[in-house]
Amino acid sequence: MKNVKIRIYWILTISYEEIRNNSMRAIELFEINIQRSEELLKLHEDSFRLGRPVSEGVPADLLRAVIVFMVASMDAYVSKRTVEVLKKFLYIKKRVPEKCVVLITKKFKDKDGYREILNLAVQKNPENKILHKVEESLQFMTFQKPDQIDIVFEMGECKEPWKGVARFLRPVYGRKRKGRKQEAKSFLLYLTKRRDEIVHKNDMYISNKYHGKIKHISRKEVRDDLTKLRKIVYAIEKISEIK
Repeated sequence: MKNVKIRIYWILTISYEEIRNNSMRAIELFEINIQRSEELLKLHEDSFRLGRPVSEGVPADLLRAVIVFMVASMDAYVSKRTVEVLKKFLYIKKRVPEKCVVLITKKFKDKDGYREILNLAVQKNPENKILHKVEESLQFMTFQKPDQIDIVFEMGECKEPWKGVARFLRPVYGRKRKGRKQEAKSFLLYLTKRRDEIVHKNDMYISNKYHGKIKHISRKEVRDDLTKLRKIVYAIEKISEIK
């Protein structure tokens, strides 16, 4: 048990200094965070044999922790990636995307909001001021569901981004399978819902038939979810690139 505790502590503190110093790109931050999920999954594989009941207790809770870390990894990635996309957009396009204006002005009335934008425009290094304002706004937002993740694409004014994401999912869902665009969105909705059930409802059923019973979770299910999430995040990284 002591070795398990030491290993869990190591997992939770992976590259903590780098993350604290904010010294990495969004995709690097995602890899650091998703590594925690993978190490927890490996810990489960090393500690508990296949075939052992996994719906309750420590074995299953390790798997549930993996899902929570997965969603947190995506959330942190989208927040940081949004700022990266905006920074490059300002540099290349020499203008402010509409989504950026909405984000900065939403806490003001229309008139005061646009006055705020104009004040930023005439300051020294306006790009840095705009980025700082956006970062402030993002701190109070979550990025887990598809409509929340859209902020990355909107900041770069990408057209039909989820169609582009779908092209990168062929190795996961198959070349000829239809609806990959919806598959990606459905998966993200499923993953977020499962995370919410774990965090807020102890992963229990609330229907009359199964009320109070803990939902089943398997190692294979979690491993498949990890593979899909990584594929989707790298697709978002590619599609959101400003050219």
